[in-house]
Amino acid sequence: MILDKIKRISGRINCLLLRRHNMIESADAILDEVARALYKQSVIQAREEIDALSFTASELKDLFIRLRTETETARILIFASYLEDRVTALIKLRLYHLDTPKIEKEIFGGHGPLGTFGSRLALAYQLGWISPKQKARLDAFKNIRNEFAHRAFSASFSDQNISDWFLNMNYNVFHYAERMRRAVGDQPGSESEGIFISGSDIDGDLEKLLKLLLLVTDTMFDLLVLPSAIVHRVEAGLIVEGFGKESQLVMDIRRDVARATLALLKKERDK
Repeated sequence: MILDKIKRISGRINCLLLRRHNMIESADAILDEVARALYKQSVIQAREEIDALSFTASELKDLFIRLRTETETARILIFASYLEDRVTALIKLRLYHLDTPKIEKEIFGGHGPLGTFGSRLALAYQLGWISPKQKARLDAFKNIRNEFAHRAFSASFSDQNISDWFLNMNYNVFHYAERMRRAVGDQPGSESEGIFISGSDIDGDLEKLLKLLLLVTDTMFDLLVLPSAIVHRVEAGLIVEGFGKESQLVMDIRRDVARATLALLKKERDK
C-alpha cells in the first residue's frame, strides 16, 4: 500500500514537472517569436531611416563616361573630388547639429577636426561606418591620389607603386563585368550578343575605371547602411537583403551603378 501511494505521488509529481516543462518551452517559444518580430521591425526601421536621407548617385554614369576620355592625372583627381564629396555628404547626413554654415565650417573647414578627407575617413572608420576591408581600399586610393597630386606630370598607372596600390583595391572586375553582361542577356546566341565587352576582354585602362566605380559604390553603401545597422542593432546584411526588399535609396543607387557599369562596358560607348 505504501509503495502504491509512493508510485502515485511520484507519477503526479512527474506529470506536474512535465506540464511545467512544456509551459516553459511554450513561453520560450512565444518570447522567441516576439523577439524575432521586434528584430524584423528594427530592420524595417533601419531601412526607413536610410530612405529618409537626401542623397543621390545619379551622376555616376555621366562621371565615368567623362573619366574614360580624360588623362590619367585628370581621371584620378576628378574621381578623388567626387569620392570626397560623396563621403562628406554622407557623413554630414549623420551629424545632428550642423545647424548653420558657421558650425559646418568649424567642423569641415580647413582648420576644423574634419577638414581633410583623411580625417573624415578616420572618423567614419572609428565609428564603424566603414568596414576594415573598405578602409584598406580607400587608403590604397588615397596613396594613388597623392602620387598624382604631387607628381601630376610624371605619375603614371604603369608606375610600380601605383600599380601595386590598384592591386590592393582587390576587386575582381573581370568576374563583375561578366555577371553584368550576362544579366542583360548578352550571351552566345542572344539578340544582344556582342554589345558589351566580356570580362576576358577588359584592358588595364578599363579595369582601373571599374575598380574606381566599385570603390565609390561600396563606400557609399557602407556609409549608408552601417550607421543605421549600428543604431538599430541589426545585421547590416539584412538591411540590404534581397533586391526589392531593401531600402528604396539603396535600390536606386544600385540602378545608378548598373547604368555606369553598362556605359563603360558598352562597345560603342555613349558620347
